Amino acid sequence: MAQDPVYNGQAKRMEEMPVHPNLIDVTGWKQSTIPIAQELRNNLNRIADSSKKNSTKKNSLLKNYVSVTQKEATKRLRLRKLKESGADMSKFIMTGKLEDAPLMPTHNRLAKEPSQKYRVYTHSGKWEMNEKEGCLMWSDTGSTVFDSPGDIVTVVNPAGYNFASPTVSRGENLGYSVFDVTKTRMRRSSSSGAM
Repeated sequence: MAQDPVYNGQAKRMEEMPVHPNLIDVTGWKQSTIPIAQELRNNLNRIADSSKKNSTKKNSLLKNYVSVTQKEATKRLRLRKLKESGADMSKFIMTGKLEDAPLMPTHNRLAKEPSQKYRVYTHSGKWEMNEKEGCLMWSDTGSTVFDSPGDIVTVVNPAGYNFASPTVSRGENLGYSVFDVTKTRMRRSSSSGAM
């Protein structure tokens, strides 16, 4: 009766799960995920050792491999010989070379297509008869030329994203078609050439 857990105040639902007999004397599982300094040091040393082994293995397969320290040593030896020969070191200090290198190509290596953006001018006013001036003119800009550019400037980018609709072109979304703008341009150029 004294060894009965229920009698001692421990109900079955509060009882701890029995440990497997093979795990009784084994070191307990470490619950922390933060490594201590010694573990970090051991891990870094292990990574460095494996990196050195892999580097030596890879470098032995490469032909004519020169390590960084060997490159620096040959560079310093070359510099020392140049100084002893009495060469002009000002150009060498600036460029790292004694002779003039050929110029870089002047063409644009990163060329891209020219921009397709253009401006469209519209009037916010009306083309009407002005009694004070005695002629037809635009009410917004005061211009007496019917085909004059208006006061509202809209930049149209045919290649730009259209978030309004996937099927409608950018110009149609703004209330005019791209073809209408080209016709207007052609009309303006033909009328200005006729004058």
